[in-house]
Amino acid sequence: MKLSKIFALSAVFACGLTLASCGEKPTEQPTQQPTNEETSAKVSVGLGYAGSYAWKEATAYAPALGQLDLSAAMVAFDEQGKILDARIDVVQVKVVPAENGGLALQNGREDFTVATKLELGTAYNMQGSSNIGLEVDEQIENFADWTVGKTVEELKTLVDPTLGHGTAHHPDLASTCTISCNDFVAAIEKAFELKTEAKYEAASFKTGIAMVAGLAFNYGNPQTDISVDLGGSIVADGKVVAAQV
Repeated sequence: MKLSKIFALSAVFACGLTLASCGEKPTEQPTQQPTNEETSAKVSVGLGYAGSYAWKEATAYAPALGQLDLSAAMVAFDEQGKILDARIDVVQVKVVPAENGGLALQNGREDFTVATKLELGTAYNMQGSSNIGLEVDEQIENFADWTVGKTVEELKTLVDPTLGHGTAHHPDLASTCTISCNDFVAAIEKAFELKTEAKYEAASFKTGIAMVAGLAFNYGNPQTDISVDLGGSIVADGKVVAAQV
């Protein structure tokens, strides 16, 4: 069985990433203040993504399973290309054949959507098996904070692509993030590629990212497509000053 994949980039936020119409809670955290209140920075913003999809046919021991792993990053860059702030989120969508010939979510909600790893928080239940005792959302946020002050090229040099789960990609991350970070770097690189040409003056701001993932709908019926909508914004003084979808 083949699954057509949709990475749909559509508007899923309005003023501070409000997603009431989608039934999703936005993931927004304060920026690591890159400048003080007296000095503003010229900020370019980009929304990037990276991931993989695989379909495994049924065997005598397990049913057929499709899995999409998608990492997304909303990033603010200064004029030298250094990261001023980054917010990263990850969604993992698992699908199985449905009785009607379509697909069913193995890890979904009743509304055919899937919670992201930041949304899941402690419900992801990694803390007990983590060698550093941290939950997945904490590790994602720790990595995002660690990128501040670095360029994309520096990140690509610092992160060891041969390392996976359970091993820090850099000595600085030994006590804060030991999950796989390669897709995080790839998403940030894509964000830099897609960053806005326009630059925004900001001294203090918040960066937010939102993801709505699940099965695509057609006339109210779930079909055989996985859909992921992405949105990100920069908010300063209570106003959206930059956004990408």
